[in-house]
Amino acid sequence: MEILGGGIAPVELSIRPRPWLHGAEHELRDALVLLRQVQAVLTLIGEDASQEGAFPEPDAATLVRCVGAVDFAHLDADITAAIARVGKWYARLIEAPAKHAGREALEWQGENAS
Repeated sequence: MEILGGGIAPVELSIRPRPWLHGAEHELRDALVLLRQVQAVLTLIGEDASQEGAFPEPDAATLVRCVGAVDFAHLDADITAAIARVGKWYARLIEAPAKHAGREALEWQGENAS
């Protein structure tokens, strides 16, 4: 194996098929589309999405119509579900591997401590 950069051997990665990634891609894309639609409409009607509290009824009705929801309660449930799916995939794709890598790094440091 040729050594690159004067002493660092390249890391060989084995790419295994992961059919569940298709589900992640689909769910994350759907969540992105919904949340972008909501954000765009809120921007157009001048609502601050970071505000907590009562959402004015006319604005809620406009938001519901523009994103194609049945009613505000369904839209709220759809947003909540989309955020939960994003959180689930974050935990599986980012958080869990990062924690695993951190544990491995600590183990490696412990094994190689002088």
